[in-house]
Amino acid sequence: MIALMKQITPATLGLPITVEVLENLKFAPCKNYDTNQLEYGALQILDGTLVICDETAMKEGKLTEKGINNIKSLAHLIELQAIHYDFQYSQVEFQSQAQVIILSDGRSMFKNTMHVPLNKENVKEFDAAKFESYLKDEELMTMFRKYILML
Repeated sequence: MIALMKQITPATLGLPITVEVLENLKFAPCKNYDTNQLEYGALQILDGTLVICDETAMKEGKLTEKGINNIKSLAHLIELQAIHYDFQYSQVEFQSQAQVIILSDGRSMFKNTMHVPLNKENVKEFDAAKFESYLKDEELMTMFRKYILML
């Protein structure tokens, strides 16, 4: 799904939601006062970015403060369409216009407005070669782009 959306939307961020990612990746931008620079955060995105969060690989594990803060940052983006920039002594909120899709095996850990269950019994086996041919079909991709723009 992420590969398809990257082909038909101007900006797409694929974000796996696993204990490892939550513990090792920084979601919110943060000011580094030693270098006097703002350090990149994964949620430092352009307006209109489609964020696809994949919870399907999430396993049990212990989250530290960093992982919990990453969950809070993503929840803030989903619920309030805003990203907190961490300036150590204060947090500055910047509005964002991101669409967020959460892929999950059940109910998501994040609040969302719509839950669309998929019946796995009706899903055919994935044909990678056929999918690749669709991605290379420029006429089909143009039709997808037009459709997405109308939504």
